[in-house]
Amino acid sequence: MGVSWTDEQRQAIDNRGGTLLVSAAAGSGKTAVLVQRVLDRVTDSENPCDVDSFLIVTFTKAAASEMRGKIADALTELAAKQPQNLRLHRAKITTVHAFCMSLVKEHFHELGLPPEFRTADDSEQTAMQQEVLEEVHGAGGIAVLAHPAFYDNFDEIEKYIDLGLDGIEVWHPSATEDDVHRLTEICKAHDLLMTGGSDFHGIYGAKTVTLGTCTTPQEWVDKLLGYKAKKKRAQRRAEKEAAARAAAQTQE
Repeated sequence: MGVSWTDEQRQAIDNRGGTLLVSAAAGSGKTAVLVQRVLDRVTDSENPCDVDSFLIVTFTKAAASEMRGKIADALTELAAKQPQNLRLHRAKITTVHAFCMSLVKEHFHELGLPPEFRTADDSEQTAMQQEVLEEVHGAGGIAVLAHPAFYDNFDEIEKYIDLGLDGIEVWHPSATEDDVHRLTEICKAHDLLMTGGSDFHGIYGAKTVTLGTCTTPQEWVDKLLGYKAKKKRAQRRAEKEAAARAAAQTQE
């Protein structure tokens, strides 16, 4: 039995008029719509496309892996039904990270890179992220994770908390009510600051965002200012203690 698409989903799947923007909440079926859109383009009887002519990107490796798996499963099923369709057998599905890596490897000499270059592994990435947080704190700053609702990197929050994250941008034009609730609960559970704002860049999703349309409650503005003042006092105290230790060592 086939999927029963809504009128809006079917429009997104069938549209061939050029640039198309689909904006919908989490769990509304965006991934399924995109998968079906790709399948329909590949198997179009009048104007079929090669799968390897598509570039499908997501913000996180987990989301990219999920997308790749769903498209691969659907293509495998179609290939079994249409063994004569070489377009299905030639499909190369990868994450945006691997796609970019393949481009860099192919053109490393034009980029001035050594042929043996590689990407950082997880432990190296964690070390660099730890260094960034220490730099922020060392400068008296507050380390806040920028709009995870927009980047859909909820799965990375726990790691950043372990590294010393101070707060999360909860309120953002891209955040749904469910996102705000989820992020609020995370902040409360880990005693993190909550920030937000319109983050004006023009357009998020299907709507234009103007300054002041998304704000941080005054309660959290006050907590943010108080937290920053406390960090400054702690920094000055640490600097005085370090200076005193240096002076004592000099006298010795």
